[in-house]
Amino acid sequence: MIPIKKASRLQIPAGKFTAALLFIFLFIINANFLCAQQKIFNSIQIPNTDASVTRGILGITQDSQGYIWFITRAKGLYRYDGSQFISYTHNADSNSISSAPLESIAIDSNDIIWIGTLGGGLDKFDPVTGKFTHFRHNPNR
Repeated sequence: MIPIKKASRLQIPAGKFTAALLFIFLFIINANFLCAQQKIFNSIQIPNTDASVTRGILGITQDSQGYIWFITRAKGLYRYDGSQFISYTHNADSNSISSAPLESIAIDSNDIIWIGTLGGGLDKFDPVTGKFTHFRHNPNR
């Protein structure tokens, strides 16, 4: 029969135990500073006092240049560069965004903005030229 040893208790001198406990406490308190990346978020103000704009944001995306693009149901397409907004809304000009409510946004590998509308088809926006192209469904074709 193999003799079974009784487990011995770990003996830590009182001074070392207090130091270890203090170290663990300070580590937990300062753990937030050990993150690999700094957490930064600045709120932004949309340059329109109409509250329906902010409640109606439906899509947000970012292009390869770092611009943030988002759409709102009623107010159109916005580009944010980190300090200011440029808005693209519908007007009588054929080179403007669709008048239909906007539903979705996507950016392709060439930084072309694609905007899906509710009943108004698909809009393509080239940020370099500033031109909109409209694609409408024609069931008779």
